[in-house]
Amino acid sequence: MLTLALACVSGCMIGPDYQRPDVTVPSSFRAHLTDTTAGVAGPWWGQFGSPTLTSLVNEGLRNNLDLQRATARIEQFRGQLRTVRAGLIPQLGLGLNAQRGRSDQFVDTPLSGFDSVANQYQSGLSASWEIDLWGRLRRQSEAASAQLLGAEYAQRGVALSLASSITEGYLNLLALDEQLVIAEQTAQARKDALDIFQKRYDRGVVRQMELSQAQNDYWATQASIPPLKARIAAAENSLSVLLGRMPGPIVRGERLSSLRAPKLPDVLPASLLSRRPDLLQAEQAVVASNAMVGATQALYLPDLNLSGMIGFSRGESGQLFESASKIWNLALGINQTVFDAGAISGQVQQAKSQYQQSVLAYQGAVQSALKDVNNALVDTRESAAQHAAVEQQVSALQTYASQARRLYEGGYSTYLDVTTSEEKLFDGQLQEVDTRLAALNAFNSLYLAVGGDLGAEASPLFRPIVHR
Repeated sequence: MLTLALACVSGCMIGPDYQRPDVTVPSSFRAHLTDTTAGVAGPWWGQFGSPTLTSLVNEGLRNNLDLQRATARIEQFRGQLRTVRAGLIPQLGLGLNAQRGRSDQFVDTPLSGFDSVANQYQSGLSASWEIDLWGRLRRQSEAASAQLLGAEYAQRGVALSLASSITEGYLNLLALDEQLVIAEQTAQARKDALDIFQKRYDRGVVRQMELSQAQNDYWATQASIPPLKARIAAAENSLSVLLGRMPGPIVRGERLSSLRAPKLPDVLPASLLSRRPDLLQAEQAVVASNAMVGATQALYLPDLNLSGMIGFSRGESGQLFESASKIWNLALGINQTVFDAGAISGQVQQAKSQYQQSVLAYQGAVQSALKDVNNALVDTRESAAQHAAVEQQVSALQTYASQARRLYEGGYSTYLDVTTSEEKLFDGQLQEVDTRLAALNAFNSLYLAVGGDLGAEASPLFRPIVHR
């Protein structure tokens, strides 16, 4: 009988075997970069040339609470898989019972009332096994395994997003620092100019209008400083939370202008999307829902259960383990649903619908991923071009401001020309920092969109999961 049961377990499995849903993926992305460079292996945040940034990302990957929660959730699905797999093997139980009871053996006889008190001792080893004749438990195990993989990919997705958010937060913090330096230096220069104008006005050399223009220039610049300081504090607090710290200051190790843009190949193959954790997670959802279709279809077929017990039973404890006290039983049960008013059909219908939904979600995720990468490629290319143009603009504005002041000092123009040129220069310098930040963040977004690293070897954080 055991041999028959083992043959049944290794037999057929009801339901469709998994096949990857059809998706149309081009060989390369729609947009490309203008400069051809070699791809660089290793975490992309390390390619900015900032040891401080690398240290912060590593700290966040160790301490971030959202990532820890995603990691803890993996254990939930690992436990679920162990529970499901346990149903594939016999369950053993050990029991020891002792009872004492009174019974009236002479009821309805003249001897009624002369009852007896007896003891009963019993011990034994029991076993039960639901033989997976149609593969229902194996399909459930397949689904649980896919859910575990999905949880692991979800955890990697959180880690990937976290690394990108920390990188973006640190770059933004450096940009605000540079803008604050520009504002403070400009305010100091305008304060020096205002002091000179005040002395000239006191001596009657300049008019009130020119003094008022100098005052406006100074206070307008001074007014831009408090909002920058507030944004810096808010950025530090946000970054601290990402790092798993209480809100507080962040130590910076360099200026934004000292960072370099990561290197990328000219053409990115669309196969890079196979590294995106969200796509891998979405596919595992399809695997799980496909397996559950088979698990529910198996409910139409009979269950086969094997159970047995071997042990001892005796009225005296001292005689419990004698050979004459041995007892045993072996049972084989078959259960078949005859009428359930459509309950099983409803479960199968739900499972098939969930499978279709997961397929559509997976196909939608692939389309969204292609959109993300194409958008990031365009943004990377165009933001670099914009930054180059703004750099040239700032260079021209510096010459403009210098010439305007020289002409004013020579008496060939009004102070309004100086004010206009310096306002444009100040705005241009702030914009140059913004466009530099946008160019660096575009690379950060592109690496996030393709799922992490582009080198020949992915970093351990983003390597494909090999299940044990």
